[in-house]
Amino acid sequence: MATLGAVFGACGIAGGSDRPIVYVSEADGNPDVYAIDAETGESEPVKRGPGSEFAPSWSGDGERLAYVVSSEGNRDVIIVEYDGAGAELSVSPDNDDGVGNEGSPLWNADGDRLAYVSERNGQSDVYVSTLDEDGQGDIVTTRITSEESRELLGDWSPDGQWLVFSRQGGDDEVQGLWLRNPAGVNLLRLTDGADSDPVWSPDGDAIAFVRDDLGNNDIYLLKPEDGEDWRGKVVEERWLNSPEEDHSPAWAPDGDILAFVTDRDGNLEIYTADANEDEPPQRLTINEASDTQPVWSPDGDRIAFVTDLFGETEILVMDADGTNQQRLTHNDAKDHSPDW
Repeated sequence: MATLGAVFGACGIAGGSDRPIVYVSEADGNPDVYAIDAETGESEPVKRGPGSEFAPSWSGDGERLAYVVSSEGNRDVIIVEYDGAGAELSVSPDNDDGVGNEGSPLWNADGDRLAYVSERNGQSDVYVSTLDEDGQGDIVTTRITSEESRELLGDWSPDGQWLVFSRQGGDDEVQGLWLRNPAGVNLLRLTDGADSDPVWSPDGDAIAFVRDDLGNNDIYLLKPEDGEDWRGKVVEERWLNSPEEDHSPAWAPDGDILAFVTDRDGNLEIYTADANEDEPPQRLTINEASDTQPVWSPDGDRIAFVTDLFGETEILVMDADGTNQQRLTHNDAKDHSPDW
């Protein structure tokens, strides 16, 4: 396997905050994970195989990458080091049937814990795998949920003390947003609505999420009433109060701005807005296509996104104010799911 460090070492592209964008491309028929330099557009596959690879996720320090490999009816989460040190790791247990069906890998900020969803016990639950210091030893895994409802991962708190996730299906007693600590002990219910896609602000003081209000998606903000303790009362507010569909919130690294996707112009476009609503929303993309999946660069200066303007979906980057838009991928296949 060509490691990320080997792919970009000759170009002088480092990991960490200068890491490339990883994304999924179907250029070779199957979905594969690629890495691309946001400056030059040079790209290489992280791994090619007979199966499918998808859902790439950078660790917070940019030194590790996790992604999902689907092969022979099973899904497995794989971890690789940017610099190529050591072998790739699998979070799946060694069991007789070999079926875990893992997905949705999500790193904590320190890059030593990986949360994901697994069906290894016959239902969709959230697990956390802890790596040792060099990331090459035994993986200690904890199952942190066990309800019969479907659970979808949201985000880690910046301090690594909590995971926020949503529950779907079941009855009104379980749906909504929940918090769980990584040890699988404390469990807190935050909301009881048809809520999804929770993302934590970089300072840990707020969670943005999407609520289905009678068929219309809106972005809400959730905050502790005392400003810091999520174990106490929480307060929710509807953000922007738009009659149109708003979804896919993404915090800027400084926590002052949210990027999001909206159909307020008749099609899906990317906007940004001040988290405190001090300024009106700013439209970043202007076309008749669908522009989606905004992700921020580590320094907050740019945004990568996906558009179908050219036919199949492609990866583009732009400055945080929407200027200097640059197309990175050029092929007749689907490119999507960027992470930076």
